[in-house]
Amino acid sequence: MVKKVKRKTTFFRVLELIVNIIVYPVIIISFVSSFFMLVARSNNLVSPIFGHTFVRVLSDSMSVYCPEVGRRFVKGDIAIVDTNNSTYQVGDVIAFYYHHDPEDNNQLFDLTQVETKQVEKLDEYGNVVKDENDEVVYVENNYYPVKDENNEVIFNTELYNSIKNAKVGEKFYYEDFKEYYTKTEPSENRNTLEEVIKANTSVYFHQIVQIKIDASGTIFYITKGTYNAASDSYAIREDYVVGKYANTPAWFASLISFCSSTEGMLLLVVLPISIIVLVELLSVIEQINNLLLEKKVINREIPFDTKECEKANIGLEMRETDKIYLYDVLPNEFKMDAYEFLWGCLEPSQNKKQQKIYATSRLAISVYDENNVTPYYTTWSDFFKSKHMKKLVAQAQIKAENDRYADVLNKEYQNYREGENPNEFEDTDEILKKDKLLKEEDKFAIDKNIYDTKYGEQLKKSIDDKFEEISEKESNKQSISKSKKPPKKPLQSEVDTKNKQSKVKSDIKTETKKLPPKKLLSNKEKTTKKQIPKKVPLKK
Repeated sequence: MVKKVKRKTTFFRVLELIVNIIVYPVIIISFVSSFFMLVARSNNLVSPIFGHTFVRVLSDSMSVYCPEVGRRFVKGDIAIVDTNNSTYQVGDVIAFYYHHDPEDNNQLFDLTQVETKQVEKLDEYGNVVKDENDEVVYVENNYYPVKDENNEVIFNTELYNSIKNAKVGEKFYYEDFKEYYTKTEPSENRNTLEEVIKANTSVYFHQIVQIKIDASGTIFYITKGTYNAASDSYAIREDYVVGKYANTPAWFASLISFCSSTEGMLLLVVLPISIIVLVELLSVIEQINNLLLEKKVINREIPFDTKECEKANIGLEMRETDKIYLYDVLPNEFKMDAYEFLWGCLEPSQNKKQQKIYATSRLAISVYDENNVTPYYTTWSDFFKSKHMKKLVAQAQIKAENDRYADVLNKEYQNYREGENPNEFEDTDEILKKDKLLKEEDKFAIDKNIYDTKYGEQLKKSIDDKFEEISEKESNKQSISKSKKPPKKPLQSEVDTKNKQSKVKSDIKTETKKLPPKKLLSNKEKTTKKQIPKKVPLKK
């Protein structure tokens, strides 16, 4: 029998390819999108990861193009925020907890100035808007920061340093009001950031238009949405700021927004999971079909070497104890092909466990003898370490002994079923009983020369147990038959059988010899026993 490479069907190989190339990358993206959904919650933030976090834009207040960051933000967008910043400038777009603390000092001093100025109107892509006469359209900006000749925002460094460097109780001078003020301590009752987060405060995403400072030296930011005409109602304390918008490519921002949308979740989460469930369901169906097919092979309802069995990898995936059993109960003319089907495929394997199984299978069939299968089963029993597997091997041996005769009985009944002659069935039963006794005799009439010192003691013990078991079975059968039929005179062959059995037992207990392992027989060298029922004519 030519060994074939065991492969999955084309359909399942294509499905695996789809899963490996398409589904798994999509699943990774879906997990990322799920992460965005969890992190960018509608009204709060979780802790930053690697110095960055994500915020969801809650409204269209930033829908007008912002030249400082080169884009606009619409409701539902996801923005990446850098949390490593400690200072911020006018024009930065920041995420912050929108909260006003009554304990904060309401008197603030300007570090930056704003003015009203006409500026060019920009569309959503940053292009200058023109009217129908091709004239530039201007809009009024009431929060335009005051800049110097280098177009840099003017920051009142002198006031900042005088407040920061002053000690509590010392005076500092504010130029705009032409007055002196006393530096104070921050209020002890101010709300901490942890308290604000626990209060489930909303996170806003706006642009800084002005920076201020109070008498304690605490920085406050005046924020405003690009679409809004007025600034936000509350000045945002510096410790409420989460971070500054980190410039990201437009395509990446769009991808993040899509991943966190409902459509993205359906496409990137629900669909991939559905595909995986479908693939796994088909795989389960295939496995169930393979198990049913395997059961038919073990029960010898179908041949083991059909194309269907090869495609289903029956010989490769069958339990070892089932393989051991199947090899034993198959007729001699099929054993070589059965061996190649069951274990031959393991020969080129690089797996150490499979290599050991292959080597053990070679050893097991080298000691296999139809008349004495105990060395065959003992070899396999020694291979397995666990008591459970050894028990399964022993059960396989007992099952094989029973099923071997069940096959003969079933075959003969099928051959003679058409005649429906009771006498024929009765004759067949009598012949099969005799045949069974002869086979039991041959099974345990073991040639002393096949004993190996490794198996000698085990074989002796198992043979003694078997003789007791057979004697008990036969006595039970005879008692049952006596209750149903009149007693018959024992046949001379039965008497001779018992004498032979007792003689074999005495020979086994006295001596055992060691010979090299039995060689594998080729198909030509193998001989098949003719079934006794076929030799005896059933009709006179």
